[in-house]
Amino acid sequence: MKELTDDMLDEILAKSSMEYFIHREDVGEVIITFTSGIRKIEPGDTDSAGRVWNPKIVDENGNPILDRNGKPLEQWEKYEATGMINGVPYVYSFGGKRGSQLKAFILAMKANNIKNEDLPGTKWSINRVNRWDWDIRYLGKDNSTSQSQSNNIDLFRNALKSFETDRTEFTKNEIITYLSFATHLPTSEISEQWNEIVNSGILIQRGDKYSIKRE
Repeated sequence: MKELTDDMLDEILAKSSMEYFIHREDVGEVIITFTSGIRKIEPGDTDSAGRVWNPKIVDENGNPILDRNGKPLEQWEKYEATGMINGVPYVYSFGGKRGSQLKAFILAMKANNIKNEDLPGTKWSINRVNRWDWDIRYLGKDNSTSQSQSNNIDLFRNALKSFETDRTEFTKNEIITYLSFATHLPTSEISEQWNEIVNSGILIQRGDKYSIKRE
């Protein structure tokens, strides 16, 4: 029998695929620190959890699924962002562009002069009052996210060091794809930290190709 250390617990979280957080009416207030900006995921795109988004518009019998107005559902895009809730990483769902949730949050961002590119590292209280109404408050910057991103860089560095291959050069996309496979983090999150990965010194750039620095 072996007790898990804090580092081992963090590693388990890092290697687990992210779960979606759906803010249903019975949830109430949620305190979240965002680690990405809001992303638009269209049908056929890979979402923040690394899954292909194909919204269900027919039932198991092939019959059209109807919306609240009795009209057949059509393919639709969704909006989401990654964030930390109670120390656990989630993909926070904002639903579709016609929903009240996305509009309410955008209004709160504008009220606090926060652009989408500035959303990572900000802390929010999001309270679902009822089916249509939201109480959203900006709580300021959360410096703990910088530590989380630093832990990711260590994770990427270790994954690349243990990458066994006879090849010596790789494209950016090949490295991101491998890191996503090795760490179970979405490619979108790895792409956002690409410059940090390169600047960490583990990669050597030659034109548009990269080699792994072996020590």
